[in-house]
Amino acid sequence: MLRLTPSLGTEGLRIEVDDAAPGFPDFDAALAGAFASCGLWWVNHYRAQMSGDEKKDGDGRVIAKTVKALVPLSWAKETA
Repeated sequence: MLRLTPSLGTEGLRIEVDDAAPGFPDFDAALAGAFASCGLWWVNHYRAQMSGDEKKDGDGRVIAKTVKALVPLSWAKETA
């Protein structure tokens, strides 16, 4: 699921993507550009605040994840 939400208090756009694949063991490496095909690097490169959350079942097993980005509106103005 993809959610786009204006974040008025921070003057940014919040992007959240739910992914049914459990975990993201190389999240930091993806942000650093280790995977050429990964779009996370581009979002991070343009000054977005990035984070990731794991979703767990009742037994504590990771069953999905959410990747979040807060993209500053100043970036959108600079690239327009």
